[in-house]
Amino acid sequence: MNSKRKISIIIFCIVALFLAFVIMEVNKSSKIPDHIHSIDDKAAEERTDDENILLLQRSWSKNPKDVNIMLQLALLYQKTSEIDKAKELYQDVLEIDPGNDSAEAHLKKLN
Repeated sequence: MNSKRKISIIIFCIVALFLAFVIMEVNKSSKIPDHIHSIDDKAAEERTDDENILLLQRSWSKNPKDVNIMLQLALLYQKTSEIDKAKELYQDVLEIDPGNDSAEAHLKKLN
């Protein structure tokens, strides 16, 4: 084999190894961590309050006028002693649905 051919083969091997390394690192860093999926995969009764809050916040961001999501989230805030957040959500519910008995009752309890 002539020396130019040997150099070409060596350069090709180096480039191939470099590309393989880059592809492996990109795949490693682009995976979604297991703990993100695990919340969605758990049954509701198996999730912690914090996990349920996270899921409800995600749902609420997609449906900002959904009173049911807001009420569920406010109840969880109450349960986890985040009273200010609960009050704010109940008030937001009443802005959307002024006659909402549940929001009114819970807000009275908290004031």
